[in-house]
Amino acid sequence: MALGLWGKIRFACKVTELVLAALCMALFIRTAIPTDVARHPDVALLPVTFGGFVIVCTGLVLGFATGDKVPKKIDLLYTWVGVALFLAAGGLLIDFCYRMPDMREDRRMVALGCGATAIITGVVFIADLIFSYKDVHEYVPH
Repeated sequence: MALGLWGKIRFACKVTELVLAALCMALFIRTAIPTDVARHPDVALLPVTFGGFVIVCTGLVLGFATGDKVPKKIDLLYTWVGVALFLAAGGLLIDFCYRMPDMREDRRMVALGCGATAIITGVVFIADLIFSYKDVHEYVPH
């Protein structure tokens, strides 16, 4: 698999996204926040986002690593959705910490770290979008 400079940067972005999504999932599990949808409907977004993107990013990294062509439109769709979901999840988690005054302090710190990591992951997805648009030599007109 011969990747150009932009391809190598995008592969690094995909691996970073995978690692950060897995870290977000691990931190979220550590917070022990109840995911009771009836009481906290906004919190249900968090494990779905983190777990879902661990699966999606694993598939994209394996596609890159094996040299398979990932369709550009699908890659861009996942990346745009990743930006929106990770930024929203990070903001929701930080907001949840401030709305729950009875939350244990150690869990609050882990939850705030998870929220910050989710926002950083959203920024990495934005960088991946920029590099995706720069990587124009892989676009094939139909």
